[in-house]
Amino acid sequence: MTEAEKKTAAESTQSNGAKSKTPLIIGAIVVVVVVIAAIVAFLTMNQGGGNTEGALSLCERNAAAIEMHQNSLTTVQESADALDLDGADEAAIEALETAQEEVDAVGEMPVCPADGSVKDIEAVTEEIKTYANDLRAATNDLDAAVKALAPAEE
Repeated sequence: MTEAEKKTAAESTQSNGAKSKTPLIIGAIVVVVVVIAAIVAFLTMNQGGGNTEGALSLCERNAAAIEMHQNSLTTVQESADALDLDGADEAAIEALETAQEEVDAVGEMPVCPADGSVKDIEAVTEEIKTYANDLRAATNDLDAAVKALAPAEE
């Protein structure tokens, strides 16, 4: 081999080496960009970057639906207050007192936050759903206790 052929072979090897590293570099850059985009999307969703208006609207609808359960409780509570417990069965009176304690334990309804992240609003929405279930169960128990005592009243 002549000197010219050696130089050409050496230049060819260097240029092939440089060309073969280019796709690796481009691939690495693409992977880094995709990872950064995924991290930004994750952080945005967890810090309230989602649909805040939609989450707040759902929270408010759930809170409004509780009014029906509160009206039922009011009706049952009025019936319980109107009972004449003279001569009533002790077990039935105890059941009424236990049911009343359940109602008292339900507490206050959570309130939808006026501002906050989607995550915060969704957490309150879940609390409202739990409150509604607890309220409904306590109302049903009180109603059953009132009905058990109603024949004794007559």
